Amino acid sequence: MDGASPPGPRPPWEVAMILVYGYARLARSEAREVAARFGEQWTAYAEHTPAFWPKLRYRPTDARRTPGGARGPQQPAARR
Repeated sequence: MDGASPPGPRPPWEVAMILVYGYARLARSEAREVAARFGEQWTAYAEHTPAFWPKLRYRPTDARRTPGGARGPQQPAARR
Protein backbone atom coordinates (compact mmCIF):
# COMPACT_ATOMS: atom_id res chain seq x y z
CA MET A 1 0.00 0.00 0.00
CA ASP A 2 1.41 3.41 -0.92
CA GLY A 3 -0.16 5.30 2.00
CA ALA A 4 -2.55 7.39 -0.09
CA SER A 5 -5.91 7.94 1.54
CA PRO A 6 -9.15 7.65 -0.41
CA PRO A 7 -10.71 10.92 -1.58
CA GLY A 8 -13.09 12.59 0.85
CA PRO A 9 -16.75 13.33 0.23
CA ARG A 10 -17.67 15.80 -2.47
CA PRO A 11 -18.59 19.34 -1.36
CA PRO A 12 -22.36 20.00 -1.22
CA TRP A 13 -22.25 22.65 -3.99
CA GLU A 14 -20.66 20.14 -6.34
CA VAL A 15 -23.32 17.52 -5.61
CA ALA A 16 -26.04 20.15 -6.15
CA MET A 17 -24.58 21.16 -9.51
CA ILE A 18 -24.42 17.52 -10.65
CA LEU A 19 -28.07 17.01 -9.66
CA VAL A 20 -29.25 20.20 -11.41
CA TYR A 21 -27.38 19.26 -14.59
CA GLY A 22 -28.83 15.75 -14.56
CA TYR A 23 -32.36 17.00 -13.91
CA ALA A 24 -32.17 19.59 -16.71
CA ARG A 25 -31.02 16.91 -19.18
CA LEU A 26 -33.82 14.59 -18.07
CA ALA A 27 -36.46 17.32 -18.39
CA ARG A 28 -35.35 18.27 -21.92
CA SER A 29 -35.33 14.62 -22.94
CA GLU A 30 -38.85 14.09 -21.58
CA ALA A 31 -40.07 17.27 -23.32
CA ARG A 32 -38.81 15.92 -26.66
CA GLU A 33 -40.60 12.61 -26.06
CA VAL A 34 -43.88 14.33 -25.15
CA ALA A 35 -43.60 16.66 -28.18
CA ALA A 36 -43.15 13.64 -30.45
CA ARG A 37 -46.16 11.89 -28.92
CA PHE A 38 -48.64 14.78 -28.68
CA GLY A 39 -47.39 17.11 -31.42
CA GLU A 40 -49.34 20.34 -31.86
CA GLN A 41 -51.23 19.96 -28.57
CA TRP A 42 -47.96 19.89 -26.66
CA THR A 43 -46.54 22.82 -28.60
CA ALA A 44 -49.57 24.98 -27.75
CA TYR A 45 -49.34 24.00 -24.08
CA ALA A 46 -45.58 24.55 -23.87
CA GLU A 47 -45.86 28.06 -25.37
CA HIS A 48 -47.94 29.20 -22.38
CA THR A 49 -46.34 27.13 -19.60
CA PRO A 50 -42.90 27.88 -18.15
CA ALA A 51 -40.51 24.92 -18.23
CA PHE A 52 -38.73 25.30 -14.89
CA TRP A 53 -39.69 28.49 -13.04
CA PRO A 54 -43.29 29.66 -12.49
CA LYS A 55 -44.36 33.09 -13.66
CA LEU A 56 -44.31 35.54 -10.79
CA ARG A 57 -47.31 37.59 -11.93
CA TYR A 58 -50.80 36.26 -12.49
CA ARG A 59 -52.23 37.34 -15.84
CA PRO A 60 -55.59 35.75 -16.69
CA THR A 61 -55.87 34.88 -20.36
CA ASP A 62 -59.65 34.58 -20.56
CA ALA A 63 -62.83 35.29 -18.59
CA ARG A 64 -62.97 31.80 -17.10
CA ARG A 65 -59.81 32.47 -15.11
CA THR A 66 -60.82 35.86 -13.71
CA PRO A 67 -62.37 36.00 -10.24
CA GLY A 68 -66.14 35.80 -10.65
CA GLY A 69 -65.99 34.71 -14.30
CA ALA A 70 -67.11 36.84 -17.25
CA ARG A 71 -69.92 38.53 -15.31
CA GLY A 72 -67.68 39.76 -12.51
CA PRO A 73 -68.16 39.12 -8.79
CA GLN A 74 -71.52 37.67 -7.81
CA GLN A 75 -73.88 39.83 -5.76
CA PRO A 76 -75.55 38.26 -2.72
CA ALA A 77 -79.17 37.23 -3.27
CA ALA A 78 -81.77 39.71 -2.06
CA ARG A 79 -83.76 38.74 1.04
CA ARG A 80 -87.51 38.20 0.70
